[in-house]
Amino acid sequence: MKKFIFVVHNHQPVGNFDNVIRDAFEKSYRPFIDLVYDLKYPKICFHFSGILYNWLEKNEQDYLIKLKEMVRRDQIEILSGGYYEPVLGVIPERDREAQIKKMNDYISRRFGVSPKGLWLTERVFNTTIPETLKKSGIEYTLVDDTHLLTSGIKESESNSCFTTEYNGKKIYIFTINHNLRYLIPYKEPYRAVEYINGFDDGIFVMADDGEKFGLWPESYRLVYENKWLLNFFETIKNSGIEMSRLCDCIDEKPKKLVYIPNTSYFELSQWALEAEEQNSIENFRENTSQELKKFVRGGFFENFFTKYRQSNLMHKRTFYVSSLVEDSYDPEAENYLHMAECNCGWWHGVFGGVYLPHIRMAVYENLLKAQDIIFKKKKKGIDIKNMDIDFDGQDDILIESKNNFFIVSPSYGGSLTEFSSKNKYVNLSAVMDRKKEAYHLKPPKDINGKNMGEEIKSSLSYDWHHRASLIDHFVAPDTSINDFMTVKYWEVGDFIPQPYSFSTSISKDGAEIMLQRSGISWDGDKKIFIDLSKKIIIDSKKDGFRAKYSIKNSSNFKANIFYVSELVFAFSSPAVAAQRDVMDIREYIFYDRVRGNIKLTFSLPVRLWIIPIETVSNSEGGIEKTYQGAIVACGIKREYEAAEVVEFDMGVEVL
Repeated sequence: MKKFIFVVHNHQPVGNFDNVIRDAFEKSYRPFIDLVYDLKYPKICFHFSGILYNWLEKNEQDYLIKLKEMVRRDQIEILSGGYYEPVLGVIPERDREAQIKKMNDYISRRFGVSPKGLWLTERVFNTTIPETLKKSGIEYTLVDDTHLLTSGIKESESNSCFTTEYNGKKIYIFTINHNLRYLIPYKEPYRAVEYINGFDDGIFVMADDGEKFGLWPESYRLVYENKWLLNFFETIKNSGIEMSRLCDCIDEKPKKLVYIPNTSYFELSQWALEAEEQNSIENFRENTSQELKKFVRGGFFENFFTKYRQSNLMHKRTFYVSSLVEDSYDPEAENYLHMAECNCGWWHGVFGGVYLPHIRMAVYENLLKAQDIIFKKKKKGIDIKNMDIDFDGQDDILIESKNNFFIVSPSYGGSLTEFSSKNKYVNLSAVMDRKKEAYHLKPPKDINGKNMGEEIKSSLSYDWHHRASLIDHFVAPDTSINDFMTVKYWEVGDFIPQPYSFSTSISKDGAEIMLQRSGISWDGDKKIFIDLSKKIIIDSKKDGFRAKYSIKNSSNFKANIFYVSELVFAFSSPAVAAQRDVMDIREYIFYDRVRGNIKLTFSLPVRLWIIPIETVSNSEGGIEKTYQGAIVACGIKREYEAAEVVEFDMGVEVL
């Protein structure tokens, strides 16, 4: 007996624009459901993320009524998942179970059924997943067939149901057939039937994103205007292949026990690697024999946290906030935490992901809202702690007040890794590094493989250090704004990204962090000894900070020193901070109606280089530039006498 299971996964990221969700609804979610509802006979499994359920409850309740009617008919099955679409394997166990419970409770209330199956976000499986699912009342989930091909299962026997376990907790596993994913909806409907009929029997699962059916480029015309989906359902109906749901097949005898490695689909394992390694493994796999190709894998999901610094910071900040919520529980704070665990801003593949500022900013917005609730419950004026928040083996300094949250990283040039305003719920430091990607090394193409041209690649520049504030540069005297912007300048000092010594103090009104380093710089062929200190001063009543600098020429001769303090701001658009080279500035205001106006003040006149940061990344439409924010480089160039000390203050305030 041959059974065909059609699983559709519908999801939009936390923080996505309403018009984008509306477009997906009109082009994909609505026409798919309307067709299935009217035909009555196709049996389908649907998964919707909680973000979409929230949107549908607000905007399209009739759609939910249709879903409930099809559940009542036993026509469709509704799958559970983490409510806000987290990658379950990389969030705390407590949050895993709470997110699944939230989804189970919603499905039970809205559709009158208790889900037994779960959609595994990005099909990211690790060995602990079975225990989490079992504790959450889930009996089965889906993984790619390629997950099992390295677990002693032949491709010819992969179209079935299996069991797996962890710590004695058993669940059932259905496999997603990768060949069907490539056939549907891009080939004629009969091709899928021919493929299935090439087997004697089995459970054949096609599971993929709902956006593939209407939203992806050219797909609406193919799927609905050219009636591909209707023709497909009719072809299956007349083929003798039974359309089933996962719940219809769970009572069948599983083929065997399997143990699945920590993995996801091959493309994700490839995207998790650095640029050159991505291309190397792709080329190697293409030239590997079919029987050995299944063993060629890339990395796994956690590699994104070592590949992208912002991914790691968001992930580790989530663990930090989760611990705060656990220690001082509040249901509203927990919901914000769960929203921040939405996976979309934590990684990057064929779509924008971590490179999309509005998705990244939504993660921080929800983390800061959760923190704000917990902080107010503690009724403290200011809190300071030393901990290795980013797990790099070095302590960071965390400072929280009613207005701000800061992370200072003494080990990375004494930099300000995070500067967040809790009044605006925005992390003003959440700027992506300009990083080499695998597709930069190839002709740029869109999602359908269409060549997009080479012109956009001409603007590529790559950062040699992480973007953060209060980075201390010593540059050659002839360095220009364009040199600095394109990373074609000579860094003559050794302060980046070297460790600084530090001390902290706290009072009821604020905190101070003193950072110091003795290093060297160069004036032509003369080696200069530099003693630098900077004191970060935080007033708990203000939204911002001050930095008090002392730079000493510790050499016994005069020296020309061009010092530049780098700030970064995640402004909302290029219009806020257009490229400028401004001399002798003591005060400057950036007007950003979306994320807050920023006022800079200086005790000495400085030269400001205002430099937009644009990354070149992949998206649904191909290679594109994305505005990330701005570098604001504050420079003082002067001659220092032997043993001379220059002191100055800088203020940063959110208005």
